[in-house]
Amino acid sequence: MHAEKNAYKSRKLRKRELRRLWIARINGALDQIGSTISYSRFMDQLKKAGNRLNRKSLSEIAIRDIESFRKIVESLSVPK
Repeated sequence: MHAEKNAYKSRKLRKRELRRLWIARINGALDQIGSTISYSRFMDQLKKAGNRLNRKSLSEIAIRDIESFRKIVESLSVPK
């Protein structure tokens, strides 16, 4: 029972750490492309646009193809 409790806690911690990593990557990519919007504003506009990309996929796009990420940011109606 003790091991099960630790396994549950470790799964939650791993999810938290990955979420922080994805957010840092997205925020860094926003800085890299010269965008003036913040991470939270970007995610809000993405959600309002009806886009179904999650943090994990956005961070992978930002790492592997910065031009595609730039197009995603520019496609949103966010004032720069």
